Amino acid sequence: MVSTTTRNPQANGVIELLHRVIGDKMRTQEINTASDWEVFLHNVTFALRASHHSMLNASPAQAAFGRDMIADIVHKTDWAEQYQRKLDQIARNNKRENAKRRDWKYAPGDRVLLKNDAGVQPKMAPLYSGPYEVIAVRENGTLVLDKGRYIETLHIRPVVPVKSQRGEECQQDQDL
Repeated sequence: MVSTTTRNPQANGVIELLHRVIGDKMRTQEINTASDWEVFLHNVTFALRASHHSMLNASPAQAAFGRDMIADIVHKTDWAEQYQRKLDQIARNNKRENAKRRDWKYAPGDRVLLKNDAGVQPKMAPLYSGPYEVIAVRENGTLVLDKGRYIETLHIRPVVPVKSQRGEECQQDQDL
């Protein structure tokens, strides 16, 4: 089991893909009885197993069973190629994500703002809540924040440093 932080769906892409497929199918199918649920689950699992994945360059069923689920043809998976493709994709994704990242090193005692969820907030609500104090900085890209009545561990994505702390401006370095 891999643990992830709250409000960080990018950390668990497989589950987010499953949620999207299930949600799309639920919006298109009427479910009233137990047999409707059975048909629904059958259709969703078939769609997930038979769908082509760019990372695998095959469907999960082709990779696992060596056969296509729709056209009964043999499929041979080159696992070394799959592994290299996955490493390349991870490197591209990291490069894209890191291009948007601010170069800021958090330290215990820093004060930060937390970006509010866009889908939950009304139009005129503040974009950020806080400031909150950083209690600890973890090596896995998470911060432990003191939110007053409780302590929360969050990924650094929705966190923004409070300006002018430690005598520095929170702008991206021009050297990058």
